[in-house]
Amino acid sequence: GDSLTAYPQELVAANASRTVAVHFDDVFVPTERVVGVAPLAPTSPEALRVNGALALGVARRCLRLLEEAGGDFPAELAASRDELAASRDEMDGAEDVAGARAHAADLALRLASTLVVQQGARSILRDQHAQRLLREAAFLLVFGTRAPIQRALLDRLTAKPPAGKA
Repeated sequence: GDSLTAYPQELVAANASRTVAVHFDDVFVPTERVVGVAPLAPTSPEALRVNGALALGVARRCLRLLEEAGGDFPAELAASRDELAASRDEMDGAEDVAGARAHAADLALRLASTLVVQQGARSILRDQHAQRLLREAAFLLVFGTRAPIQRALLDRLTAKPPAGKA
């Protein structure tokens, strides 16, 4: 027979979203109850760009919590923000958005990792900002991601560091 089931999903971050997996098996919907039908379309470059702002928020919070900002993080955050904003002005947009999103997510992950290392063992305690920000940065590697963003992220994450950097 027909059935509709929903299973709560425990996420590493954003559990307040109350995300569920919904399964429909042979569920009949009478024509008069159908409100509309829309084809599944890829998310617009604008929506993908807006989702990138979440990664910038995590990166900015990490930067504020770091005792010593160090290195090029403040300049890279500004550049990533500019790159994401500029991607909305491009005619094609999709490839530029993918690169900008990948940069923002990668930056958030590196800043969160830096915060965890700087704060040491206490950073893995449940009540610490560092562990939460690291989980949020990991979540943003896949949240609202499409194939071009995933490819751009994988390219960034698997790139070899320049000679002399390890």
